[in-house]
Amino acid sequence: MNIDFIFDVMTENKKKEALIWKDESFSYELLNQFTNKCLKLLELNQIVKEMTVAIKGDFSPYSIALMLALIKKSCIIVPITNIANKNEEELLKIAQVHYIYEVDEDDNITSKSVSQNPGDNDYYKTIRERGHAGLVLFTSGTSGEPKATVHDFFAVLQKFKTKRKNLRALNFLLFDHLGGLNTMFHILSNSGVVIATNIRSPDNVCKLINQHKIELLPTSPTFLNLLLLSRSYLDHNLDSLKIISYGTEPLRESTLKRLKEV
Repeated sequence: MNIDFIFDVMTENKKKEALIWKDESFSYELLNQFTNKCLKLLELNQIVKEMTVAIKGDFSPYSIALMLALIKKSCIIVPITNIANKNEEELLKIAQVHYIYEVDEDDNITSKSVSQNPGDNDYYKTIRERGHAGLVLFTSGTSGEPKATVHDFFAVLQKFKTKRKNLRALNFLLFDHLGGLNTMFHILSNSGVVIATNIRSPDNVCKLINQHKIELLPTSPTFLNLLLLSRSYLDHNLDSLKIISYGTEPLRESTLKRLKEV
């Protein structure tokens, strides 16, 4: 199994909308072109199979394209967000990163070599022996040193080969969060539309739902409680919303009842 099924979706749905970022629409054809540009950039930087590469960014066109390109290269990928700034060096060291790409708020890419360390721990060795891409995610580190979880990226992607309904979804969860990545791959593999934002306040989320006719909102119980407290839903038309999914923490039954009444 590999990433080719997503490239097939991009090829078969060239003219369809794939991504909305900063209120600008990007087609599957454009996303495919960006990914091919990133593949050429990886070659220019001598990024080869099995290297460990960090992407610092959010769900912007080139952050997504870089991730797709690195998966195709069978690299081990370490997504990092701006929120991780305070311990970024520590995360890079723990993950034994060779190279980092930073995608800024204007979607410009800069890069630098970080380490010549081969990163030969047993988890990486297993993934490399399979010839697969890898994914490294971190715990928050609130109770001590951040801990890395290593995934076989091809195993993570396997479930997205099963076709499901295409939806317009807000990528609310973060770029370095498995839930955020799951949302993105679910939507792209089904030729849906990813609506990206770096402003995750109740008012802005409600505004985006109204403006872009969002159907799926994957979020957290904490945000849902904030949404109810803010009453921002009263100022926007949320009729397009069909599904609210949540995870990462328990949700009280009373909160669910209030959401149903909204």
